[in-house]
Amino acid sequence: MTASGERISRFEAEIAASLQRIDQLREDYQRDQARAQEQFESYQKAAQARFDLYQQTTQSLVNLAFGLIVSATIAVVVSVIFKS
Repeated sequence: MTASGERISRFEAEIAASLQRIDQLREDYQRDQARAQEQFESYQKAAQARFDLYQQTTQSLVNLAFGLIVSATIAVVVSVIFKS
């Protein structure tokens, strides 16, 4: 084999190795993207659960506050009526 033929063979081998490496990197990237997507979805579900709990707690506190206001108002009105 001639020197140029050897160089061509070496270049072909290097190109084949580079293509294999590119394929491996693409697979790794796709796997990492899928893993990142799963982690994001997990975080999103946890955040949604926390938000739902916060919303329910806030609604309960608002209901409690209105209940206390109504109770206090009734107590004042009843005491005024019975003092008369």
